[in-house]
Amino acid sequence: MIGYLEGNIKHVDCDRCLLLVNGIGYEVLIHAKTASLTMGAQQFSFYIHHHIREDGQSLFGFSTTRERDLFRLLITCQGVGPKLALLILDGLTESVLVRAVAEKDAARLTCVKGVGARMAERLVVELKPKLSKWQPNILDASTGTQPESSEIEDVVTALTQLGYQPGMVMDKVRALFEPGIGSDALLKKCLQSFAKV
Repeated sequence: MIGYLEGNIKHVDCDRCLLLVNGIGYEVLIHAKTASLTMGAQQFSFYIHHHIREDGQSLFGFSTTRERDLFRLLITCQGVGPKLALLILDGLTESVLVRAVAEKDAARLTCVKGVGARMAERLVVELKPKLSKWQPNILDASTGTQPESSEIEDVVTALTQLGYQPGMVMDKVRALFEPGIGSDALLKKCLQSFAKV
């Protein structure tokens, strides 16, 4: 089983990266937020989930072990395959997902493409016991970044619901965030910034 890959980036799309490792090109499936992290990089490393089925094998790549572990929890839920799990992780930050499940806020999960009301309710029910022991992300040791503030999470969710791609808006929202700014003001700043593009 492949659990980790590090190599040179040959090509990146919004949903996959061709990674050259010791002369062998591995096609790693990723989501848009991970793709945005690879932009401009010549080398990258992925924590891998090696998915094996009767009709083939796929490699799913993540920038942190936490995200890979969350992905593995998601695909244990009924009706959630690897591609839908990637969409969920692309559309929701870790803390938003964990909070939505803890608060039984199924409506928040429906902002993800492919997750309807029934699927969202099932996810809340199935994930609640699985996430009960999930430790809060106080500090991600692999990136050294602080967890997302609630304002950033709220604005990313709102922009996603308006049709913007999560991978595209995350960096924008972080760049415009200021300590003490409210969600409404931050959302207004982001919309004004996108309008100027």
